[in-house]
Formats: sequence, C-alpha cells, structure tokens
Amino acid sequence: MYEIWAGDTLIHSDITPLETVKAINPHLTLEDSAAGSLELTLPPINVGYSQDVIKRLTTDIVVKCDDEFLWGGRVLQDYGDFWNNHKLMCEGELAFLNDSIQPPHKYSSDDTTIELFLQSLINNHNSQVDVSRRFELGMVTVTDGDQQEDDNAIYRFTNYEKTLVCINDKLVNRLKGHLRVRHQNGHRYLDYIRDEDLSTNSQVVRFGVNLLDFSKNIDMSDLATVIVPRGERLDLAENDPRYIEGLEPYLTVESLGQKTETITNPDGTTRTEVWHDSGSMFVKNEGAVNVFGWLPEVVDWSNVTVAENLYTKAAKYLKDEQYEKMVLEVQALDMKYLHQGDEPIKFQSKLRCISDPHNMDHTFVVSKMDVDLSNPANSLYTLGSDVKLSLTQATSRINQSVMDEINKLPSKSEILKAAERNAYQMIMGMDGGSYVHLIPGKNASTGKASGIRRIEVTDGPTYDPTADDDDDPNTDPFPDSLNRWVWTVGGLGHVGRSNYTDPWDDIGAMNVALQMTGEIVADRITVGILKAVNNLYQINTQSGYIQMEYAKIGPWYLNNGGRGLTDGRSAWLAPDDISCGNYGSTLIGMRGSSSNQNGYLEVGVNRNSDCIHVHTSYISKNSGGSTKYAVWDSSSDERLKKDIKPLTLEEAQKIVNNTEALTFRYKENDEIKHYGVTAQRMEKECKELGLENPFSKDINENVKTVDYIQFITPMLKVLQEQQKEIEEMKKILQNE
Repeated sequence: MYEIWAGDTLIHSDITPLETVKAINPHLTLEDSAAGSLELTLPPINVGYSQDVIKRLTTDIVVKCDDEFLWGGRVLQDYGDFWNNHKLMCEGELAFLNDSIQPPHKYSSDDTTIELFLQSLINNHNSQVDVSRRFELGMVTVTDGDQQEDDNAIYRFTNYEKTLVCINDKLVNRLKGHLRVRHQNGHRYLDYIRDEDLSTNSQVVRFGVNLLDFSKNIDMSDLATVIVPRGERLDLAENDPRYIEGLEPYLTVESLGQKTETITNPDGTTRTEVWHDSGSMFVKNEGAVNVFGWLPEVVDWSNVTVAENLYTKAAKYLKDEQYEKMVLEVQALDMKYLHQGDEPIKFQSKLRCISDPHNMDHTFVVSKMDVDLSNPANSLYTLGSDVKLSLTQATSRINQSVMDEINKLPSKSEILKAAERNAYQMIMGMDGGSYVHLIPGKNASTGKASGIRRIEVTDGPTYDPTADDDDDPNTDPFPDSLNRWVWTVGGLGHVGRSNYTDPWDDIGAMNVALQMTGEIVADRITVGILKAVNNLYQINTQSGYIQMEYAKIGPWYLNNGGRGLTDGRSAWLAPDDISCGNYGSTLIGMRGSSSNQNGYLEVGVNRNSDCIHVHTSYISKNSGGSTKYAVWDSSSDERLKKDIKPLTLEEAQKIVNNTEALTFRYKENDEIKHYGVTAQRMEKECKELGLENPFSKDINENVKTVDYIQFITPMLKVLQEQQKEIEEMKKILQNE
C-alpha cells in the first residue's frame, strides 16, 4: 500500500476508492546516492488541491509504503494544466544539502576519518539551514581503505561547493558506497554505507517465475565466458618440460582432469556442464558461451598454490564475480502482491537475481526504482551500478621515512568517539533483515528436543532444522541468509558468506568472536588504548605510541632500554640483546638526525639463520662534525651460492655496451636531474641480447625497480680487460 502525505494531509492512497485522496499518475523515482523525485497531478477534487495545504519549498511531502517511511522531499514546481489540475514536481530530502555552501577548508586523512569529515560537512550545513532541513550523521561504514581513485587520498579540500556536490565529489565518486536518508524515532539520519552493510531482501527474482523482462547493460570488453586462471609463479628447473627460457611460468589448471558443474534449471531439475577439459588451460562457462560466445581472458590469483583451488576460484569467477559490472533494468512482479507475508522489494537493498537461460545467479543492489504509485505492478527496478572507478595507481616509495608513516597514526580522541557513535548507529540503524532463532538442543539419551542449544540472529527469515547438521558442511539451515550471529554459553560470534550458493564460513574460524575464555577474535578492533595486564606492552592509538618491554615506537621518540640510540627523530624495533652495528640478532631502525648520527638506516638478521640477507647503511659524524664512515653491505658468502662460473668478456661487453645511459626527473615533486636506466629498457635489452635479466624486478603490478649493484661485476670485467690492453700498449710503446 502506497500513500502520499503533504504535511499531515493524506493526498493519495492506492487502495482507497475515495476520489478526494486520489492523485493522477503519481510516479516516484528513487536513485542511489541521489535525491530522487516525485511527480503527481492533483485534480480540483483532491484534498491537497488548496494552496493552504501545499506550499512550494515549504510543505514536507512524504511517501509511505505499508505505513513505513519510503521517501521524503519538498515541492519544487507547481503549475496548472489545461484542465486546471495542479502538476507537482518534488525533489528528495538529499536536495536539502544543496541549500548550504561549504567554506574553504583543508582536511587531512592523517587526523580526519571519513566519519569526522562527513560530520564536519553536516555541521556546516546545519548551521546554515532551518531546523526542518537538518541532518544527523548516521551509519558510516565506508573507509579510506575502500578508495579506488587516489587523487586526493591524503587531503580533501572544500571551496565554496554546495554540500551535496561536495559529498558526491569527495566521497561517493571516489570511495563508492551509498548515501541513504533514514528516519528513525523522529530523527533524520544521513548514512554512508558499503554494499556489504545493505540489508538483504528475502525475495528472489527468477526468470520465468517473477522476472518478467530485463535488459542488460554490460561492457562486453570486460565480460569473460572463458578464462585462463593463473596462480603463483613457479620456480622450475631447466630440465622441467614446462621451463621456457626468458619466461616466468605460472601455476595453471592444465594438470587437472575433466571438471563438471551442476546447474539448476528453473523447474528444479539439474543439468551437467563440462567446464574444464582434461589437460586444458581454459575454464569455460558453457551457458555463458552459448549466449555471448567465446570471450577469453587471463585472470591472476597470485596467492593460489594448488591447481584444484585455482579451478574453484575460476569457476566462482565465471558464475558470479564477472557479473559485478552488469546492470539490469528489470520489470519484476513483487511477490508481496501475491503473498501478503513476503517482504517487499526495497530500494538500496540487496536482491538475488537468477536467470537460468543466461547462467546467471548473482546478488545485485537495487540502485534505482521507478514506482508507479497507482499501479505498483508496473514498477521498474535497476539492479547494480554502472559507476566505474579506476583501480588505484599506487607507487612504491622506497625512500619514504618510517617516521612519516608513524606520524600518520591518528592522535585525536574524537576519532574514537566517532567510532563509538558509529557502532551505535550500526547496531540500532539496521532496517529490517534481522530474525532471531531459538535453536533447540537434543537429549542425548532420547534424541528429543530439550532446552535451547543456541540463539542465532540472521538477515533471512528461514530456518530449516532438518538441515542443521554441524558434522555435514554441505547442509544449510539458513538458505536465504548471508550473515549469522551465533550465541552460546561459549561466546558470541559472526559467520557469513558472499552469495546464497556459497558454503558458510567455517564456524571454527569466525571472523568476529567474543569467547568465554576472554579472547576477542576480529580482523579489526577499534580501541583507544590496548594494553597487556603487566603494562609492559600497549598500543595507544590516541598518542600514536607502541610500547614494548624494551622498545617504544612513537612520533619523534625512541627508547630501547638504554641500549644504543636514544634521541633524535628515530624509529626502532629490536630485541633485548641489540647492539648497534652488530648483526648478531634481528633488528630494524631509522634515524633522522641527532647530535652525532645522521641518516642512519640498519636492517640485520642472525648470521646463523638458514638464509642470510644483510643490507645496512650507516653514516656517523664525530664530535668535529666530519663523516666517520659509511657502509653498505650485502651478503656474499660462497656457501650460499651455486652455479658459480667466471663472467665471460663477451657477456660483460654486451651488457656495458648496450645499456642505454639516461638522464631523467621523477614525475612528482622532483626538479632534480638524475642519472640512471629504466627497468623496462633493461628488460628489452636483455631479451634482445638473449641474456638473463637480473637487473630489473617487479615490486608489484605497478612498480618496477633496478638493482644497480648488478652492473658492478660486468663493469669490473670490462675494466679489467681494458687495463690489460693498456698494459700491453705500454709494453709496445716502451719497446719502440
């Protein structure tokens, strides 16, 4: 049931026969992170026709669904038509944020989280508008860690923009996420949340059942129906048949036999498809191939070390993950209108969509709804988002000071307060999708139900006791849930999954758990001070210090128990037996400056370890200010090496004569002229000369480096030969 209210006056209901509360062609558009709009026409007989009922920009317009708030806004335009009707154009509450201007200001992510930044914008907005147009900060689950574009990763600037433009530009367009207006207990909250934190709709939209029609909007250049999955890089011996000189081999699925997948048809029957042929490097989605054709792509999982696991990831990618960029505009029959107990399709919820002819089973976000408020069956739903953000172009800065990173630790107590407030909003602000199940126990002797074994809170309503078998991981007692909170006498924990067809996370490896033993298990814990009972170990997130028994790391501070360096701009990690300059134990350090040290960097490992790599650089000044010594060492123990052979003059000359010497400047903030080479040119030159390439290395997918030390030996060989020739020429000249 849909209703439209103008203040306290009902001006439209889709179920009442009274013409006085009937609008003509009322149409509501809800759009993700946008204000949305409402269009309707009021005939003279309607109770809202009077100018005293509806005033432009002043009267609050509210749309309700089943007595629950759905959308709110204000009248933007009001004009008459040929039949003397009032045609109203309304904009949503998010447009209130266009009524304020953000003053010039610089925000740093060093001390301003997303929550604090958004709170500041809302505070500025609220100070400029009427109380009826104000917002309170609600749930914030998007973080800078979700960032896809790195133009302003550290600093955000406001400069006389309208607040809504500022929020979209500085946050939504860069970090993704969803803006949501939420009304609760008389408060208007503005939420900023990730996909993962949206509620999951219990309905399933399925082709041939309630999916009436859909059109696809997908970039075919990004779609793969066949992939070549690659795992970790392999270190192959030269006699291995897979070894190809000059190429780096990868783990593939070629060692596997035939692989099949079971696909469920709309009528509940199943069919078997061959997704991998024995000895093939391809994994194929037969259903997608039949619809879209053969579209191959190479996909890397560098952390996968087993071929069987590589196939599993490839199959999941083809079934589900590749549809992440798909946008569906669907006309679906909301099952709520057939079964009164069904949950309605909600805007900004997650909805499972199955199309067997297209071999698609994917959960989409309802990002747009075009609702016909007179005939809801004609409504259109847009699933997914076509917003594409480029991947972060990260660069590795090996000369970045350790202290710069330490000083980025937030030191304001407001950050912890914001986290506490956001935790409250997260718990209290979830709209729908929470179901409590009391799971009975069993009497060991009689096998009958006895007492309550555990309590579970899920985001889906269904519990199937016949499928509740802890000993069988293939059973699924909660088939329409993605999240479960499990509470027993042993503790409280959370398990989840990404899709309904996936198995649940291992109960024995909960991603969040509060155990009866006093342990808290979680990927991330928000705290002010975290300390051990003996106070010898603690992390203070407000001051930025990490305190250990014999070491303390923090902004511009060093203390390692009186051993070694104790002042200046420093950072140090070391055990009790540290001795500066002695590599008898593991240590790492950096110093900016002090009374007698400058530019100190040292990394060492135990000499008796199986693999020794020592790299140190040390510059020290005596009391007179002159440099005492500078050292850069590399491990070169012959016992660690194999295949030791003399470098030939021919190979050395190839390297020296063909290496292109360059001058250059770095692109960012660098006006200094440098001398050197580039990794890409070294790769090309070694390949053209038929030589192995020990010079360039890949730090990650975005950055290559050059090991300049590798040039010393070829240059030494060439210089030795030149010196021989010089000596021979001297002898010839002396004999003449």
